[in-house]
Amino acid sequence: MKDGSWADSTEQISLAWGFKEELTRLRDSFTMIQAVLADAERRQVREEPVRLWLLRLKDVAYDADEVLDEFAYEFFRRKVEIQNQMKRKVCFFFSFSNPIAFRIKMANKVKSIGDSLKKINDEAIGFGLARLGPGNTNPEIILNRETDSSVVHSEVVGRVDHVSKIVDLLLLCATNQQLSVIPIVGMAGIPLPPDLEDIGRDIAKKCGGVPLVAKVLGGMMSRKREKSEWLAIQNSEFWNSLHDGDEMLPILKLRFDSLQSPLKQCFAYCSIFPKDYDMEKEDLIQHWMAEGFLQPSQGSNLVMEDIGNMYFDILLENSLFQDAENDDYGNIIRCKMHDVVHDLALSVSKSETLILKTDSVDNISHVRRLSIQCNGGTLSNIPFSKDSVRKLRTFVSENKALCNTFVDFKGLRVLKLFGFTITELSDSIVGLIHLRLLHIFKTNIKALPKSITKLYNLQTLRIEGCYRFKDLPEDLIKLINLRHIYFNHELYMFTRNRINPHHLNRLPKDLGKLTCLQTLKYFKVGQEAGHRIEELGHLNQLSGQLLIIGLENVRDKDEARSAHLTEKARIHELRLYWSQNPNREVNHQNEEEVSEGLQPPQYLKGLMIVGFGGNKLPSWMLTNCDALSLFGNLIKINLINCRNCEELPTLGHLPCLEVLEIERMDNVTCIGIGFYGMYSDDSYGKTLFPTLQRLILYDMKGLVEWKDVMELTTTSVVFPCLEEFVVFECSNLRSIPSIQGAASLLQRLKIFTCGVEVLPTGLRSCTSLQELSISYCDNLISIPDLRELHSLTELHICDCPSLKSIPDLQELHCLTKLAIFYCSKLTHLPVGLEYLTRLNTLKIGGFDELDAFPSLSSILHLHASLETLYLFGWYKLNTLPEEIQYFTALKHLKISDFERLEALPEWLGNLSSLQSLSFSQCKNLMDLPTAQVMGRLTKLEGLYASECPKLKERYEGNIEGSNIAHIPHVSFY
Repeated sequence: MKDGSWADSTEQISLAWGFKEELTRLRDSFTMIQAVLADAERRQVREEPVRLWLLRLKDVAYDADEVLDEFAYEFFRRKVEIQNQMKRKVCFFFSFSNPIAFRIKMANKVKSIGDSLKKINDEAIGFGLARLGPGNTNPEIILNRETDSSVVHSEVVGRVDHVSKIVDLLLLCATNQQLSVIPIVGMAGIPLPPDLEDIGRDIAKKCGGVPLVAKVLGGMMSRKREKSEWLAIQNSEFWNSLHDGDEMLPILKLRFDSLQSPLKQCFAYCSIFPKDYDMEKEDLIQHWMAEGFLQPSQGSNLVMEDIGNMYFDILLENSLFQDAENDDYGNIIRCKMHDVVHDLALSVSKSETLILKTDSVDNISHVRRLSIQCNGGTLSNIPFSKDSVRKLRTFVSENKALCNTFVDFKGLRVLKLFGFTITELSDSIVGLIHLRLLHIFKTNIKALPKSITKLYNLQTLRIEGCYRFKDLPEDLIKLINLRHIYFNHELYMFTRNRINPHHLNRLPKDLGKLTCLQTLKYFKVGQEAGHRIEELGHLNQLSGQLLIIGLENVRDKDEARSAHLTEKARIHELRLYWSQNPNREVNHQNEEEVSEGLQPPQYLKGLMIVGFGGNKLPSWMLTNCDALSLFGNLIKINLINCRNCEELPTLGHLPCLEVLEIERMDNVTCIGIGFYGMYSDDSYGKTLFPTLQRLILYDMKGLVEWKDVMELTTTSVVFPCLEEFVVFECSNLRSIPSIQGAASLLQRLKIFTCGVEVLPTGLRSCTSLQELSISYCDNLISIPDLRELHSLTELHICDCPSLKSIPDLQELHCLTKLAIFYCSKLTHLPVGLEYLTRLNTLKIGGFDELDAFPSLSSILHLHASLETLYLFGWYKLNTLPEEIQYFTALKHLKISDFERLEALPEWLGNLSSLQSLSFSQCKNLMDLPTAQVMGRLTKLEGLYASECPKLKERYEGNIEGSNIAHIPHVSFY
């Protein structure tokens, strides 16, 4: 019961329906009851009558919420009818069938709730519940913060700093007999009074040197400023249970008890999810929103999602959420609850939440949230009465039998259906007038019933992983409260940035009328009215990611501008996608004009442009002086398949750019000063690409020259933060610029299918380099000294036919993976193999000039560490090298392209740890070792042969009874 929300709602309803007197009494009753709630929550632990009183109060509060919701539903229904200009006359705020009956029904409900509240209030007086003053009735949740996520994040980080100071004090005091006087820092760095320092020292002693206790209490105390609050912790009964053996649960319970009511509700709700469940932040907040936990205070500028984000951060900070995962932009996207925390959530919500795994259940009268988890099985029915089902507010089910009708589920706010056994959604869903969130996940449902467009309270619609699903109902625009649409958006999560437009479902027309929309993962532009890009023009609340596909259907610059992308300040990642159909006719000039009209919002963090057919990128990307200065927050840029563009944008001065991927820009022949942004004397001496961590060039067929900025000036620093550098399929590129500027941080360098003769200068200084991969570089003749690369763990040198030698490896003590194969002119293997004591993977072979496998003395030390060995076409060998038999730790052996190999040696049985054995392109291989030898390979789980015709002919179809019959997995292909 949020303070102020009842007053606001009842006032609006009394004006519309004339229930002023009844609703005023209702509001006053709630106000009086609210004043004693704190005392009731405290006393319920020991007084069973008070606990039962609270349960009855909850039931009445839920009923009152439904009454308000029914009024709201009628309001929205009438609004939709007016918008759609229905022909028949609609009575003001009354239902279709009988307006008088509706008013009488609602009046009776209001009266019944009023009577129940009066009785509950009388009982409160009988219990002698203490009333708080008006100043203490509001929850102590700080909601006056700015709503921008970065501000909230900064505040959380700042609070963590203060927490760590208190934790340091608690740990110091708990382990030091002579306590030093250290002032404990409160919120915003304000020193606390000396009397609180004394309390803090006593609390520190009680921590007993347990870090977890110190961390939890430090987090709590950092936000409390009143002496009474610190005394409450000092005198808490928590200390009595702390040393009973199980420290974790009492600590977490103390943490939970310190939360205010809205946060307690949000935390307890999480018990509906299974243990170890990856809770997506957006999804979780939308559940809370649907349940009504995120109501903004009167006069607040915050929306429900802002409050949800704040609550999420507080629960994470309080260690009730853990294992947070971030996206590319630093935004938290999911988290987990540890098992013991989940147990706490279940314990505090057990009266209202039920996880049902069998038909047998009892004590269900107060259950509001039901999750059926039968792991693919079925339940014949829910063992609930109709009255109990009507009370449900959240229902999660994978059971087909329970999804055929929703007639009795009238109170649902959240409905999630999952499992491929579910093939349709009952039309009876129209009766769920309170529904806020509908989530259909990995089902075989093909379509939603048309009646879904009458669920006017719906806020979130998720259709995910439903591959047979076709299109959303055309009348979806009637759902005027819809805020979030997820419609098989995961189907466009493409590989190497390629989208199949046919996989993206067509969206309903006129989406621009859904002005509350905040989430719309993609918009497919069409040429017909209602599907044009102008539909995005009114959706200025859109946030997060947005993919616009089908931009070839935009007629001109003005139509592109009608999307008003610059006004969508909450979009952090924008993907602009033109068709990549090679047969489509490209109007270069039109696409350039359209791109001009698609200027993104200023605070964008991620930009992807795919399939653009113009000769030059838009001016807002090619500003010579400022280099995208309008977009100083950009973290990630992808330019893909812009085949006609002749130059790259100026990106060297972007202050936040961390990831840059440039792919298939065929007409770019030179990367020069324009790319770095060195147009004037002011550019010299500056750090270029100051924050770039990942740089990838892929399939740049026309690229011939990449100018080294060090040739243009000797004072500029380039790529000082670069960690990954990949150049792939740039076959005409003759040289790669120096990586000297990245020497201290570069961890991965990969060069594939390039025309370079030498590797970039500065390589030998890359002391942090962990992976070096050089492949398919036909012109490469040498590799520089590698002795200083002490951090290198992986070295791959493959398919470099002009390479004659590889430098010594003896200083690479961290190397665990080494691949050297198909370097046909290599005359000797590198020196120092005997020093690679950590090597566990070796891929070697394909040498025309080498006669033999490395000598036993140089690799004998690998017998205990080598687990994976791949041998590639060794033309001069007609049998496997005998040295292999000593690799007793070997788990995976693959033999490829040994044309002269006819039989495997009997010593193969010595490889007692072998788990998989593979052959490829061994055309003359016919014989495996004897059954006795193969039987010694007791751990062998798989034998696989590809393009080994004689082996296939001998064994395929005759495995039973052969010497490989005992191997679980055998395949020939």
